[in-house]
Amino acid sequence: MGWVLSQLRDLLIFLCVLIISPNAEEAFSVLSLPKLPTKNLIEHAANMFLDMGVGEAGGGCVIIRSGAMGAYVITRAEGGRWVDAFWADNTEKIVDVTGRSMATVGYNRIHV
Repeated sequence: MGWVLSQLRDLLIFLCVLIISPNAEEAFSVLSLPKLPTKNLIEHAANMFLDMGVGEAGGGCVIIRSGAMGAYVITRAEGGRWVDAFWADNTEKIVDVTGRSMATVGYNRIHV
């Protein structure tokens, strides 16, 4: 693990970060993973963040937002699951997706 990743680990533990929610591009950049996101790589990235100490005693939540693929949500206690993209089956009701990712974070924090 490089210097930046070790510093990130220390910062996550020091601040006791409960939730981290990068998009796939941000996650892959920070973790030095290939730029082409696949579901397997996104799941791997989420596990890497959990291993860095998200949440006290690893009890945090990682949500990687992945555009049309949806979002991957994982905790140590509940495991991981994919959540469909907002527009998966309801495109006629979409007015504006601005802020959708932050609404996802709030919803998942309450329901995970």
